[in-house]
Amino acid sequence: MDFDYFRDISKLMESDPSQAIEKLERYENNSKKYPVNLHYAYNEIIKIYYKRRDDEFFLNKCIEICKKDIELYPLFKENYIDSELKKLRQAISVYEEMESDMGLDMTSRIAETKEEIKNFVYPDFFIPSFSKLAIIYEKQKEYEKAIEVSKLGLEYGLSDGTQGGFEGRIDRLKKKLKNPPKPVKPPSDIAIKKQAELESASTNIVSKQHMNNQKGFMITFSKSTSKNFERALSLAQQADQFEISTHKNQEIYQALFHHDNYLNFITLYELIGNWKSTFVFKDGEMMDRKVLGQINYCYGDKIRTGSDSFCYGASMFTENPFGCHRLMIHSGQRPWYEWKRGEDNKYVYIDKESMRKQIDERAKIYHHCPAFNYNKIMAVLNDLPNKIDKNSNYYKSLHERNHVHNITIKIDTEQKPPIETTKKETKKKTGCASTALLLISVPGIVLSSIYYLF
Repeated sequence: MDFDYFRDISKLMESDPSQAIEKLERYENNSKKYPVNLHYAYNEIIKIYYKRRDDEFFLNKCIEICKKDIELYPLFKENYIDSELKKLRQAISVYEEMESDMGLDMTSRIAETKEEIKNFVYPDFFIPSFSKLAIIYEKQKEYEKAIEVSKLGLEYGLSDGTQGGFEGRIDRLKKKLKNPPKPVKPPSDIAIKKQAELESASTNIVSKQHMNNQKGFMITFSKSTSKNFERALSLAQQADQFEISTHKNQEIYQALFHHDNYLNFITLYELIGNWKSTFVFKDGEMMDRKVLGQINYCYGDKIRTGSDSFCYGASMFTENPFGCHRLMIHSGQRPWYEWKRGEDNKYVYIDKESMRKQIDERAKIYHHCPAFNYNKIMAVLNDLPNKIDKNSNYYKSLHERNHVHNITIKIDTEQKPPIETTKKETKKKTGCASTALLLISVPGIVLSSIYYLF
């Protein structure tokens, strides 16, 4: 799916909404034969309309697309499972070819992949249409409709992107249905000043602790009249480090969570994130709540899956060599080999500079993610070829993907010279133990990151 297309449509929406909507509807119609692509298209269309939700027309369009995506979900799930299992079966075929053609022992890999097929578990997906529609209905005070959507998401076993899940959302909505919230009064000048002082005090406290190399996610808060305060305090006390400071006779609680304890941090944040006294810091730097929300969806899902390869592609649509699919340089949008600064009859010239700018732009948000490694990403970018020969098998394999699912297989092997290797050959293969990237092309399948030590 071409995500650049939707980015252009979003810009066009500012100058010519009618034409933009027409293009979106055309894209939707052209994708109807492909449920997985259609779902991801709906995700992008929802973003475009939801961004303009203050306009009633676009809000209604957003509701319409959310409903369509929710109706599509069962078919999306069925097709997604089929495609993932097909990808695993293709991997087995590749492993078998590597055994026969390259003499590698892939027995364990084949057995592991067969076991993965046997015990395949459908991921705990976050499907935005369910939560977005529930949020819209909640803000419209249509609590019964919001509950209905949330129950359907719960029935499908989906995540809603929060620690409490759809169960917690339903409980909250039922309470609002029983006791509708009163209109919120704007804060007074005194309250605004007090809030600013508290923020400044919290920042100073965290800065001092960060000077002592206290790294991780820290959440600070003060005493609250909320009924969840005692539970929040108990959760904070279970953090990797807990301290209490005082500012103008007001206690400020500080709970530091190391990166590997992120889910416990999220549990506390979901409980108190909307308190006025709550502030979040990562390695001493205050975090914007919107940025934190994006990190939660991504890194939280990585922790929940327990998969080391998650960042290299949560699905076949986000496969990438960088270890961060949030860079938006992946198979489902614009893979690295489609970033071109030019081409001639023989070569395609890779536009590394534009990719670098894209990475730097995305890093402004995602550098907060514990899994984000800028130096490693830059190293991968530098190792990519500057040009690709159009007559090479590698080039052909990259561009014969239109009708075949992509496979990226990461294999770490150590090749040692055989005992009978001649003196001359040994000299060539030993010496500096350097790592080289070997790219192997199989029609319709790309194997990357296969490293040999020689």
